[in-house]
Amino acid sequence: MTSILRDRSLLKITGEDSAKFLQNLITNDIYSDKPIYAMMLSPQGRFLFDIFIIRVEDSFLLDISESTKDVLLQKLDMYRINMKVNIEDISEISKICYGRLVPNVEIYYKDPRFEKLGYRFITSNEISEDNSYKEDKYNYSIPDGGIDLLYDKAMPQEYGAEELNAISYSKGCYVGQEVISRTKYQGQVRKKIYKITAENGLDSIKYGTEIVSYGQKIGMFCSGYNKNGIALIREENLDPTESAPTVDNLAIDLEKAIWY
Repeated sequence: MTSILRDRSLLKITGEDSAKFLQNLITNDIYSDKPIYAMMLSPQGRFLFDIFIIRVEDSFLLDISESTKDVLLQKLDMYRINMKVNIEDISEISKICYGRLVPNVEIYYKDPRFEKLGYRFITSNEISEDNSYKEDKYNYSIPDGGIDLLYDKAMPQEYGAEELNAISYSKGCYVGQEVISRTKYQGQVRKKIYKITAENGLDSIKYGTEIVSYGQKIGMFCSGYNKNGIALIREENLDPTESAPTVDNLAIDLEKAIWY
């Protein structure tokens, strides 16, 4: 069974400058011999977009958030001045999907963020659907751009960008690199992703709802599915021995994401 990722879109980038073009923009190394997960940032180091990039012969396929696709296309168009690059939106002819087993399609790859995640793949075929991606996303506390990381607000390393294999510290310059490197080497990451579990469903709780313990804010809610959710927690405010966390007056349990 397979999940169609309807909140994702697909771009195709070609042209003799395409690798150089992408390398100057993303947090990861386009010259890796494997599909990569990466981010694009503002000059201030804030999250703008998350992108899965697959090289197929002389082209690059970009799996991106549907909610910020138009903004991303504008950014790419701005940066490609004087570069031999073509950008095509092929979302209408190809679906981005997720499954736990190796799919019978030509273009697929293991989700590079966490070893227990399944496979992302691209197909134009009709498929049967299930909720495997949502189940795995919230079971393993995997934050997604456009859902958990908001445009021009999130600090990538607080959301586990390093641990989820989105950042190369050796690839060279890109937009926002100075802030990312400074945060890394000065140890300024004070918040981390936590898994929420509750007795009742968390689907209806809004992004940004405060998580409190004994009246003190300790973090915020990102998103949820059924009885699992994702939270951003300021660890200095969390005392595991004396914590009674709630979100929207609902008692919850908190556990640091398994991939740390």
